[in-house]
Amino acid sequence: MAERMETLARQQPGFLDMVSVRDPVTRLGITVAYFSDEQSVLAWRAHPEHAEAQRRGIADFYEEYHVSVAHVDREYGGTRP
Repeated sequence: MAERMETLARQQPGFLDMVSVRDPVTRLGITVAYFSDEQSVLAWRAHPEHAEAQRRGIADFYEEYHVSVAHVDREYGGTRP
């Protein structure tokens, strides 16, 4: 289901990027999806398959979950020479 959600998210208007990591031992993970504006975020939240995945995640997959919706004002980074 995670692969399907990534495929769908990448098809959504306003999609910018998605990053997902999971610890192989504890299975603790995080997925962050970036969209260009709040309207795109709300459309993704309302997508029927995404809504069903959220419902199934709560009911069947995860013992605990946390969702954060945030606005990124600035992002920067670099590579060590």
